[in-house]
Amino acid sequence: MGKPDLELAVKSFDLKHYNEQFKLAEEYRKDFVYRFSVSRIRSMAIDEYAQGKGIKKDNFTYELEWRLGSLGKISGASAKKFGIYYSQTEKDYVVTRIWKRDSIDGSISVLRHELANLIEAGQMGDFNTIRQSPFSKMVKGKILATYFPEKYLSIFSEDHIDYFIHRLFLDEKVHRDDDILDKRQILIEFKNSHPIMKRWPLHAFAHFLYTVYPGSPSKDETISYIENIELITGDFYSFDESNPSTKNGKYDYEANSKYRVALGERGEYVALQYEKKQLLAQNIRKKPFQISLEDDSAGYDIVSYCSDGTKKYIEVKATNSSPKDFRFYLSSNELRAARSFGDKYHLYVVFKPNCSTPKIFDLGNPFIDEGLVNLIPVTYKVHLSKN
Repeated sequence: MGKPDLELAVKSFDLKHYNEQFKLAEEYRKDFVYRFSVSRIRSMAIDEYAQGKGIKKDNFTYELEWRLGSLGKISGASAKKFGIYYSQTEKDYVVTRIWKRDSIDGSISVLRHELANLIEAGQMGDFNTIRQSPFSKMVKGKILATYFPEKYLSIFSEDHIDYFIHRLFLDEKVHRDDDILDKRQILIEFKNSHPIMKRWPLHAFAHFLYTVYPGSPSKDETISYIENIELITGDFYSFDESNPSTKNGKYDYEANSKYRVALGERGEYVALQYEKKQLLAQNIRKKPFQISLEDDSAGYDIVSYCSDGTKKYIEVKATNSSPKDFRFYLSSNELRAARSFGDKYHLYVVFKPNCSTPKIFDLGNPFIDEGLVNLIPVTYKVHLSKN
């Protein structure tokens, strides 16, 4: 999905229906926050916090994990994530290493203190104190989003946050030392900069990301932020890039089509980032722009600039294949643009656009001398005759 698909997805999202669907969950969240106030937390008994004895009503961790699950899931990992829990096997409380003190009373006392401090830091937006909190990232995220849903996004897996940043093409916003708090802020700022989404509650935005656009990440999906983009020149076929492994089985045409679209969009994003850096390095103030987001019939994807300030028209093809196996489709509009713009037209082949170090091979305009390419017609546009 690219920007046009995002806009269509945003317009299709029924916020009123969502609010109705989650009305009871929101009422329960407010009740939970009211019952488990900071003052109560500072003195609550261990059975008001720890899971395991079968206590479901008025139990902090059980309600946080299960009864508030529709406002962000943290289930899947064991009760160890909460630091203290009751083991039916051992018939006793179990305390994880980070919370272990001389006695169970000492452990719960420290945990209560840190929990109250976390909530107070969340209210003030004190990221340093939040970072220093001993709770796991997942538990911290859930607590903060529960108590302050207008401030903290209810996505608790850093892998998922990386996936959404990647699919929304926000890589350039991420810095090397950014942690999960910083990355959540990138998504929040993206939402708040959008004319429609800025009116959505944060938990509605998280629901949108998981269920509408771009959808939940697959388990085997690997996400990398761009660290460096290298431009390759010389003999195209001497450039060595190995093929990814392929899986045997039934060919899924729909899945493959979505994969190719996503790969192509990522390739265009990589090429755009490369052009931005090159123009900046040459002190050229003009900025490249991705025309394919506005007009997919232009015959090229990006307009950039040469060192003399003249326009450069770039068509992008992305692949995970090696050069010897690389093939691509060319539309009639793309061929017409190549013939029209001459040496101002450039064909960029982006290899492995999803990795941290993608490579771009600039083929120039191989269609100036069409003896260099073999054009094979594969489809025809047919108009039925009235005769």
